[in-house]
Amino acid sequence: LDLAVEIERIAANVSSWNVADQAEVLGIRVSEYSVQIREALAVWQTRQAALIVDIPAQGIADVSRIVAKAQESGMRVETLSRRLEERFAINERRASLIAEDQVLTANAQLTRLRHVEAGVDSYEWSSSLDDRVRPAHRKADGKIYEWDGEGAPGAGTGGGPAHVGEAIRCRCVAIPNL
Repeated sequence: LDLAVEIERIAANVSSWNVADQAEVLGIRVSEYSVQIREALAVWQTRQAALIVDIPAQGIADVSRIVAKAQESGMRVETLSRRLEERFAINERRASLIAEDQVLTANAQLTRLRHVEAGVDSYEWSSSLDDRVRPAHRKADGKIYEWDGEGAPGAGTGGGPAHVGEAIRCRCVAIPNL
């Protein structure tokens, strides 16, 4: 089984789900594969290959199947993480990172690109406001940020500014500011 082909298939699944989601949120037809979307997916695919290189090749198809099922059913990231952990006998932290990176990061990147392509210049930061939310993300909740700006101060993984979904394990979402 070719790892690159399977990762490409996963990227296509994430993109297809994001297209439908953003079309519903924005109320317009959005581009499925613009130049910027293709470039973002290529970068994402490279990062995925590095993350899952230690999973046996025969298991990559299972990653794809599990992620696709998660997207179709609206499965929570925590459930997806447990399934990856059980299937590949990897530790919980690694399974969680893979699951979140597979779903959250790609979706956030595609959302940003599709917002911009649709003419949405800014968004409202929306956090789940549970006990796992970073203080900077809690502070950003409900505030408006320009896509061409730096994002929320202190929201990045290293403490710098970041947009929704850019920080590791960020579960926040961008609500288009129409």
